[in-house]
Amino acid sequence: MSTSSNRNRRCVAALLSATALVGFNLGSALAEEPEMFGSYYHDWSGWYAGVGLSGHGSLASMDNTDFWEDNGYAEEADIARQGALGAGFSIYAGHNWQILNRVFGLEFNAEILSGHGESYFDVADSGDWGRFQVQQKWLASLRGRAGITVDNTLAYLTAGAAAGSIEGGLYAPEKYTKSIRSGEYFGHVIGFGVEHAVHKNVNLRLEGTWTRLYTSGVEREPDNDYGEDIDFKNTDDLAITLGIAYQFGDGGNVGSSGMSMPTRDWSGFYAGLAVSGIASEASMDANDFWEDNSYDSRDSYPAKQLALGAGGGVYAGYNMQHENLVYGLEATLDIFNAQSSSEFDVVDSSDMGAFVNKTKWIGSARGRVGMAQASTLLYLTGGVAFGEIEAGIRAIDKYTKATTNDVYLGVVGGLGVEQAVKVNGKDVILRAEGSWTRLLTGGNESFPDNDYGDEMDFDDTDIMAIKLGAALPF
Repeated sequence: MSTSSNRNRRCVAALLSATALVGFNLGSALAEEPEMFGSYYHDWSGWYAGVGLSGHGSLASMDNTDFWEDNGYAEEADIARQGALGAGFSIYAGHNWQILNRVFGLEFNAEILSGHGESYFDVADSGDWGRFQVQQKWLASLRGRAGITVDNTLAYLTAGAAAGSIEGGLYAPEKYTKSIRSGEYFGHVIGFGVEHAVHKNVNLRLEGTWTRLYTSGVEREPDNDYGEDIDFKNTDDLAITLGIAYQFGDGGNVGSSGMSMPTRDWSGFYAGLAVSGIASEASMDANDFWEDNSYDSRDSYPAKQLALGAGGGVYAGYNMQHENLVYGLEATLDIFNAQSSSEFDVVDSSDMGAFVNKTKWIGSARGRVGMAQASTLLYLTGGVAFGEIEAGIRAIDKYTKATTNDVYLGVVGGLGVEQAVKVNGKDVILRAEGSWTRLLTGGNESFPDNDYGDEMDFDDTDIMAIKLGAALPF
């Protein structure tokens, strides 16, 4: 056996071990014959390179206990969480190895990020303000990939080592200087993705990833007037990426038929179950609260509270088809556990307030339009959304609460890919989808019973979601 063959086998074995990090068990899938998954499969082997656009939700967490204790706060403070939604631009390159319909690979990915988030709060015993802040800068990773190709589509899991810079911390003038966790940190990344060959050398990608940077540790700022320690936690980033890559080499399709299959009939009813991850950002302006307590150093005091979380849901719809054009209507409902809070000190009080964000559930009624190729459907979706959000500001004793907690209407848009596979002889339609939802929570709310200001200006709430689903056609 050649040295090259041995090297390839060692690479395959190493990548299979890496996928165990995300609990991916290929055992049962690899035991099947390629015909179970489709009559042909694309040749993904060789080098490729591409570019991508992405949306990111980054969350930095810190424990400000020392700050509160040094100023007479008897109650132990909760962890403060500040996040930011933003965009990214990436380049990626890698190499795939393929055994029949099983694909393994290594990939390098680098991204420049643009997101920034901050939340202002009052500082005890001072006529000034502080802020939590997060600045997205860059991320890079070296990953293994392992997946199954069906017709012209590759579904894969990915995991590996990450590095990056997402700056987060606490800052306020006069009362204390700053405690910011900045620099370059290592971490890990896991995710899933779908690629579709629109040409023998051109591949489209939809990928969702979760990255954790190991930013945990205690920052000591001896020059601070207001406590000297902050205990930082690890930083999390949730991302959705749409990419396009060029595959070097001949590419093309191989398999039992050696030819493209006719387009599947997608028309009719379907219903399915899904799991998803979300980044939800609620924004508000506490200007009236601060003005009523003689804070005049800023015109406004915006606050952005971001929550990362997961959920599960159902969806159902009806497709119509004309040749390879597929269009239809769909309804969705997802329940989430995404919630976050950041505590701050309250002026003239030995108590704490908190920015809060809790995304409870989201439903939608959407239209869909897409192009089908064999047993794969690429689609765009958009429509009306509705959901329940609780977000705002509250503090005991100083004021009751100023939170919005209701069902709101909004809009949703997204893109996705579906792949029809055979399971025990029956059709199952697998789905990967990325979406952006805006709930129209904006407006001015009055809270006349509060002692500390009586108005809050709320902005609309943005939710970024990545979803995996499985449906049965009827």
